[in-house]
Amino acid sequence: MKKTTNTITGAQTASKGASCCFVAGTPILLASGEEVAIDTLVEKTDSIVACPEGVFNRIARPSVRENDNSVYRIITADGRALTVTEFHPMLVKSPSGYRIIPANILRKGQLLRCASGFDRKEDYVAIKRIEVIPHRGNVYNVALVGQDLVSRHLLIANGIITGDLVLQATMVRRFAIQAFAHRRGTEATSSISIH
Repeated sequence: MKKTTNTITGAQTASKGASCCFVAGTPILLASGEEVAIDTLVEKTDSIVACPEGVFNRIARPSVRENDNSVYRIITADGRALTVTEFHPMLVKSPSGYRIIPANILRKGQLLRCASGFDRKEDYVAIKRIEVIPHRGNVYNVALVGQDLVSRHLLIANGIITGDLVLQATMVRRFAIQAFAHRRGTEATSSISIH
């Protein structure tokens, strides 16, 4: 896959392939309490993003990719909507806390981790429906600064807690390992579990 760098923003652009991103217009919560569209946020790399659990984080690097695959529009029971590419990391409730799974394996009725209001009180909301929509155009994401894989690489998109570029890369690698293990007849995990 050929990668180029946007000379104005420094954003990485990949020509084709699997992407794990948001569509243009997706609101991302900043530390100031303001919501900024992801396609604007990749231009403002000095922004501080609001993360769950009272954490604020800086953007390490933006990402802009061409996408000609379907996207997943996730509509929740309380009316929130989030449109992401197939491998975007989503947080769903599990018996021991929550799991991080790609958007393309989400199901109606699963509970997504969300943040209510600027105080970011965490909660869960049920998925009402998922629409698979053809999409041709750019998709966007950011990599946040930090070593702790989970708490430092989550952000809030339209009130729904989701992963950044670093978390998605980790998840995609795990799925690649799982696919390799499956071909070899061994077992591997298909999600990241957080207790």
